[in-house]
Amino acid sequence: MDTVYNAPNGFIARQTKGNDPSLPNLTFHWWHDGTARLEIPLNKYDLESLRKIGTYHHAQDFCSLLRRINFEKATVVDYSSLLMAVSALSNIYLELLKILEDTRDVYSCCTLKNISYTSPYLDTAHYLSRIEKYSLPLNAENEIRLPSEPNQGNMYIHTYKSRFDLTENADSAISIPMRFSAPLFGNILLSVGAIHNDTDWTEDMEMYGLGIKPMPTGK
Repeated sequence: MDTVYNAPNGFIARQTKGNDPSLPNLTFHWWHDGTARLEIPLNKYDLESLRKIGTYHHAQDFCSLLRRINFEKATVVDYSSLLMAVSALSNIYLELLKILEDTRDVYSCCTLKNISYTSPYLDTAHYLSRIEKYSLPLNAENEIRLPSEPNQGNMYIHTYKSRFDLTENADSAISIPMRFSAPLFGNILLSVGAIHNDTDWTEDMEMYGLGIKPMPTGK
């Protein structure tokens, strides 16, 4: 994060390098009571724009598949890097909690905005196979809130033990932000129809790239 400034009862950190700083960018909002908000812009593409992204392994096949099933005018939202983005911001959050010696459990929720009549994109062969079998998901809602009315009784709980019980081991410590983020990421994919159940992504190694298998969501 290369831009940091004060905010009421906390601070805001943003990643603006290489981006227009006047537009939404990757943002970490911290309040001194231990609350944080992670803001992660997701890219939207038409098929022609997605096809030109040279770093994706399956974009060409995805676009060809969508044209074959009559979705040539689809607008897709790219969720391929979401887990890494959530994990990176969660790492900042967990480090701050560690510095403050805050041992409370953490409750998480999320909101997806501006996704009306879009379809999810994941750069994995497994996702393409799902589309072949079930067709392409299409989100009709403009906003999805998980849960719809968040409170401590229905949000996902990240226990203190799950955050810090492995930090003495360097390899395990690296995986903790990803394990912390995994339940939220899985629920997002479920909500937009990108997966059918937890197994669809916990067994899809392309989904998270680093070869670290996250804990199954909701467990």
